[in-house]
Amino acid sequence: MDEYLKLLLEQIRCTKARPYIKQELQDHMEDQIAENMKAGMDHEQAEKEAVRDMGDPVETGISLDSIHRPQAAWKLLGIIIFISIAGVLIHAGISGKASENAVAGSDRYVFHVMIGLAVMMILYLLDYTVLAKFSKIIAAVLLAVCLLVILEGGQVNGARIFISLPGGRRGMDVQKLMLFYVPIYGAILYKLFMIH
Repeated sequence: MDEYLKLLLEQIRCTKARPYIKQELQDHMEDQIAENMKAGMDHEQAEKEAVRDMGDPVETGISLDSIHRPQAAWKLLGIIIFISIAGVLIHAGISGKASENAVAGSDRYVFHVMIGLAVMMILYLLDYTVLAKFSKIIAAVLLAVCLLVILEGGQVNGARIFISLPGGRRGMDVQKLMLFYVPIYGAILYKLFMIH
């Protein structure tokens, strides 16, 4: 069984996926060995039968490699960037016809779109196994920030939704910060299901 798994795993290029695939296949093969032994086979014969049932290790490994090879959806990212740039241009065109306050708001809009694109790209291209390692810590920090906002945050229309940054001129909107919970939640789930 060990030789079979070694040969199969050599076909998988994504080295980070190998331990998880090995554990999954090993568990499956051990279950099959137990079933074969219940059917009356001795351990050696049951193991050989379980390995034979898995199929050719090279073909199975190549098949698993095609599934576990991470590929970025560059077309989708290009479309998102194009739509964002078009939105910025439309916003700038509309605010150019409006008051000076709208022009100042336009600069802030462009800044927020660029920050949003950068964060999206980082989170999209980031390997979830890296994010999963620190997901609970990040989630705890986000919850602590929420608690801080509830206790000491600035108010808008009676609701505490932002924290003033040092200097007092800028603030951090916690509602936008909470959008990070989506990838963090995904990372926590990834960690939980990959461990168990």
